[in-house]
Amino acid sequence: MFIKCVCWCLEKIQLNSFFVNAVSAGVAAFIAVFLHLCFQDTDMDIMIISSIMLLVPGLAITNAVRDTVAGDYLSGVARATEAILVAIAIAVGVGFVLSISLRLGGM
Repeated sequence: MFIKCVCWCLEKIQLNSFFVNAVSAGVAAFIAVFLHLCFQDTDMDIMIISSIMLLVPGLAITNAVRDTVAGDYLSGVARATEAILVAIAIAVGVGFVLSISLRLGGM
């Protein structure tokens, strides 16, 4: 719920979707790292993966494949490009937080 609240707040101030996805994924990774530092028995990888699944563009990927198979190549490529950019934004957000936590010696 916290990630959806962050997404909603960032979309309310009309930021672009790349930045919204990157910040939301970074917040998810930060919370997972913080919980792992507080409770050593938690698995940080599972927490990060399960929290960013909310941000993964599953419908866009499915529609890109469907459009491409149906012969609408331009729409398929456009939707696939959008899905890839969202995936890159998620990777940037999580990667930034994990690299900072590694440099600080938190993991």
